[in-house]
Amino acid sequence: MISTNFKIVLLILITTLINSCKSEYKIDFSEVYGKWTETEKSTGYTAKQIQNLTFEKDGKYQNVVINASSDSIVSSFNGTYELDTENNIIKFTNDGYVLKDMTLKKLTESEMIVEITEEFEGYALLYFSK
Repeated sequence: MISTNFKIVLLILITTLINSCKSEYKIDFSEVYGKWTETEKSTGYTAKQIQNLTFEKDGKYQNVVINASSDSIVSSFNGTYELDTENNIIKFTNDGYVLKDMTLKKLTESEMIVEITEEFEGYALLYFSK
């Protein structure tokens, strides 16, 4: 029979091991530059319109929405962005259209996952690929 003290020590060791295996995901912001295309995993995604976000190294971005069936531009706007590396947020300043600030959940050379939370509009998780 296993003693109570041994069970407690084992529980502490297992908890410590699990916590040490967890790694806090670090965003590599150098991966944000380039053209990103929204994927079908996004909240509210529709295959009828394709959203492309392009981030330039000079702090400018472009958002273009294309009609998938006619390959024509539905909407397009430009602006500037700032990377809040401490909080993993992309903050936007826009020319004529309000785009919400986005919290980066994942960013690799080929995948970007962002979260948009608005008090009055709700929550959206958007998936992009390069």
